[in-house]
Amino acid sequence: LFLAAIESFNAEGSVAVFERQVSGDYVADMRTLARVMHESMLREYDGLRLLMCESDLIDEVREGAAAGSASNHARLAGYFRQQIAAGVVRADLDPEVLAHASDALFSTAAFYRRGFGSEIPATVDDETLLDQLADLFVQGTRQTAEK
Repeated sequence: LFLAAIESFNAEGSVAVFERQVSGDYVADMRTLARVMHESMLREYDGLRLLMCESDLIDEVREGAAAGSASNHARLAGYFRQQIAAGVVRADLDPEVLAHASDALFSTAAFYRRGFGSEIPATVDDETLLDQLADLFVQGTRQTAEK
């Protein structure tokens, strides 16, 4: 039952939702990815926490979680690979690293909120936070004319 829940989560997780909402506009897509990952972490935190604990103890759970994580990562890296091929994202950046970086960047605030009860930062609303995180990511990854 737990493995079925993992499969269901991955099938309708943040990357699947993001893929359905891709617009082709890199800035808009990164804002969407930030929002989707943040909302997913807020919503699924308890299940993810349980999954992390159980994956330490049960090989099948670890394997199922690893497979789902790898699939989601590959799909996200594929998006970045396409953006690199289109000349939108810098060619010197590895799409695998971009997938890891975006996941970490866009999930952390929700993780801190749910895991520690802290607002990071407390003075900024979610929309502003996510827009600025997406902007930081885009500014660091987008191909520029100067290169």
